[in-house]
Amino acid sequence: MATLKGDRSRYRLEGKPLGEGGYARVFAGVERDTGRPIAFKRAKDKFGAGPARMKREVRAMIALEQEPNVMDVLDAAADFTWYVMPRASSDLGKLGEHLSDQALVEAFGETAAGLGAAHALGFVHRDVLGQKRDAELFELSTHRAGMVGAPADTPSPGLHGARTDIC
Repeated sequence: MATLKGDRSRYRLEGKPLGEGGYARVFAGVERDTGRPIAFKRAKDKFGAGPARMKREVRAMIALEQEPNVMDVLDAAADFTWYVMPRASSDLGKLGEHLSDQALVEAFGETAAGLGAAHALGFVHRDVLGQKRDAELFELSTHRAGMVGAPADTPSPGLHGARTDIC
């Protein structure tokens, strides 16, 4: 089980947000003691839905800490207004066109394994996002690898840029 100290002073944030979603912003940062790159996710509001959503997210990620395809939680505020995770060096959107078909299949397989582990514990990841290009790569990769598990007549909501609940 992760030990969450909730000590905001342990982290130095670097400039503007890396990204922003419906309830939080993610900033690049560094853990002061180790120099380790981190992603610092902060709720947009302290008293609205943000902390409640962040609490559910942190608890789910801690429950999945043994899953190699789910990002670890390194620290979190006691009131769940922020949490810290390791910072990824890149993302599939940036790497996709430079990866072989096999590497894409492996990346999507790892993503599916992480989502599968979450689903096995009753968690649903609510905002798997994809741009049309990424969705086409996903469809291409899964068909090539024979990984499509749904019946042929099952629609694929969420592809082509839409947000989706995966369940």
